[in-house]
Amino acid sequence: MKQILRLTMVAVALLCSTFAKADTTVVGAEDNSAAFWSVFSDYYTIEPNKTLTLEFKNFSAKVANWQNWVVAVTTDDERGAENYFEYVVLRADNWAWQGVLNTGPESSHDWFTSITSNYVWETFLDDMDGSNVVMTITRAYEKVTIHADITTAGGKSYFEDFVINCGDGEQNIRAFLLTDGGHLVIDNSKTTIKNTDLPVEGQVGKTDNTTGFFGEYKAYPVMDDETLTLDFVNYAGTANWNNFDVILSNVDNRMAEGYQEYAIVRADNFAWQEWDVTTTAGPDKSWFTSMNSNYNWETFLADMDGAHVVLTIQRKGEQVTVHADITTTGGTSLFYDFIMPIPAGESLYALLGVDGSHLVLNEAACGSHNTPEGIVGLETNTTPFFTQFSDYYYLAPGKTLNVEFENHSSQLENFHNFIVALANDERGAEGYSEYVVVRADNFAWNATTNTFDDNTWFTSLESVYNWDTFKSDLDGATVNLKVARDIDEPAKVTVRADITPAAGSDKYYEEFVMNCGDGTQDLVVFLTTDNGYLIVNSSTIDDSVSTGVDAVAVKKTNAASPVFNLAGQRVAKAVKGVYIQDGKKFVVK
Repeated sequence: MKQILRLTMVAVALLCSTFAKADTTVVGAEDNSAAFWSVFSDYYTIEPNKTLTLEFKNFSAKVANWQNWVVAVTTDDERGAENYFEYVVLRADNWAWQGVLNTGPESSHDWFTSITSNYVWETFLDDMDGSNVVMTITRAYEKVTIHADITTAGGKSYFEDFVINCGDGEQNIRAFLLTDGGHLVIDNSKTTIKNTDLPVEGQVGKTDNTTGFFGEYKAYPVMDDETLTLDFVNYAGTANWNNFDVILSNVDNRMAEGYQEYAIVRADNFAWQEWDVTTTAGPDKSWFTSMNSNYNWETFLADMDGAHVVLTIQRKGEQVTVHADITTTGGTSLFYDFIMPIPAGESLYALLGVDGSHLVLNEAACGSHNTPEGIVGLETNTTPFFTQFSDYYYLAPGKTLNVEFENHSSQLENFHNFIVALANDERGAEGYSEYVVVRADNFAWNATTNTFDDNTWFTSLESVYNWDTFKSDLDGATVNLKVARDIDEPAKVTVRADITPAAGSDKYYEEFVMNCGDGTQDLVVFLTTDNGYLIVNSSTIDDSVSTGVDAVAVKKTNAASPVFNLAGQRVAKAVKGVYIQDGKKFVVK
């Protein structure tokens, strides 16, 4: 009787051990011989808006990448039951499937919304064997995010993320672990199911900055000749790349069929297109034309955390400019520019996302569009040289182009102002060449020389400026530009800028005269700037006025006028060298 009672008590104890959790649960044979879909962990039921956390050791046979952990997210039904359905089966090696659909390039991608990881595939097998995995399966309404933080035995850190919609968010779902040629040791004391930190309206990414690369994003269309404005506060993570990101793509869903990335642009002055990155040395960087910022890298993360960002994506012709005006919590002003060509007429979306960070959007100011017609350059006066251009003006012989515009400048250098280019065709056309490029600061050049080196290629360059106040005078000035093709001398072209400073000081002018071809060729005129911007108010093309020899006025030099060196610095006395007086150069030998 005692023996029967003892056996019964042992049986009850064994039965109870199925429910009373041991410290650990082993899934799979410890010799890593378990076949796929043969051994499973317990079921974990996840209610709506709950987050399951599992922590386990992963061991592998190290023969193939898939011989590691596998997680399944399904309906809350037994495997094989009538209503049983797998939303996703996700492997540790960045591969997943749902029925016949998978994450490979041959499969439709509209069944999931994101998959990403940062593995080093050359060391993947060794890294995964003996690694510690903290996995969270987060339900936020209908969206389910599987995130695995992986720490190798050697201390390296990796992650894998997968995002999918499961039902309408109202049903219970379940998850379980398995392996394929490996085994898992689950630490049951670390298993928790807690309320999800649900997304805040107008927020991208979790407040605790655990959202992986583009685990959340918002998509905005960018039409031809429009500027998209996005306004948000950026909260940084622990590395420079843990900030806002922008993908320029052809559709609004990263996993849609036919999805193509023109570029991925990170906040930390880094971008890539397929495998070509902006920091890789090499001869071909034709896919982007400029990247620029004024960050202090020693304080970058602190500066970006809590910073207010006004991001503009400007599309004009085939050029797309991403510009960020960033104001730190301490009031420091930062900027970031990225410029690249994207064919006009192609579908373009800006996907604003995060990577181990989160954003709080000013939704009332996000998604606004305006046309940049008449605006040349970035209104922060950070336009890199020869990257932003006006419309093209085609000027026939005997015609005069009249353009009125406001000139704005950074005031850092004399050449940070308007620039006029005369060419034979539009930029990028076959056989394109420039007759002359004329700067506002009395300097010009053609393909082989400039106005300081050789005066035989032009016939006149003169100006009246006060060089002591030139930088401030030109900022905000109104410019009336005339580009005239002479009636009597068809090859002769005159560029004349009459300049009225905003402060109402004396008016200035700059004039340049040269012959462009034999007078029968096409002449294309356009404006650009260097660390400034222009607001074009009006433009007309009229008949030129006959000049004739008698109409030419000879400007005499005033001996009392100030003298400047070639750097624009006023000098008390001209010694040996080249100087400028009344807008004309002279040589002292």
